[in-house]
Amino acid sequence: MMRRCASILAAVTIGVGGLMIGTGAAGAEGSSGSGSGDLLPDKIGQQLLRECDTRDYMFPLFPCWEPWVSARTEIGDFTMRYQSPKSVAPQSRAAYIVTIARNSESGGDEALVTSITHQPPKGFKFSKTEIYGLGFEIQLSGWPATTDPATGAVTLTAPPEGWPMVDDIRIEFLYTAGDAQDGADGDHGAKFTGTGVPPADGWQLTGHTRVETVSSLNGGSS
Repeated sequence: MMRRCASILAAVTIGVGGLMIGTGAAGAEGSSGSGSGDLLPDKIGQQLLRECDTRDYMFPLFPCWEPWVSARTEIGDFTMRYQSPKSVAPQSRAAYIVTIARNSESGGDEALVTSITHQPPKGFKFSKTEIYGLGFEIQLSGWPATTDPATGAVTLTAPPEGWPMVDDIRIEFLYTAGDAQDGADGDHGAKFTGTGVPPADGWQLTGHTRVETVSSLNGGSS
């Protein structure tokens, strides 16, 4: 009987560990939804498990909680990836990363990106953007960003000739998180326009970030 109980407990432990690791970045690849249905089990995992570190990605032997979520989608001649934090502490730094890559079969120099827009969670205050890629021909350090006063959405707009996709574009949208409050709207999203990209009625990739008190976070903010 004792051996049987031990076997059952081990199986449950392995199952829970796999579930919690699977709700992280690797598990969300290919998803364009907010994942709101996973919020409760993810929050339980955040409370019970330690935060994953780089060693866990190399040697995934023990269960841990992944603080980031990643999504990916194919749009026209491009691949778009979106990485966002699952939870942040009030008034802490929050980073949302949008990466756009040209598909290998796309039309060479004809592939252009014309704008990139990010919608932060409600109550988040825009700080700055950090932009990487586009080769050495274009310097985007300090490229102006416009903020919609009604929604808080932040947009980077290319010059009339567009940004040629000589390299991947990686943009970090940086914010200061809002205050924790019960039922706060933590939804966010990203979209872009470019050559061969159909008009988007909504956000091309979305997510959800919880704003929680410091005492409820596992390992601090992002």
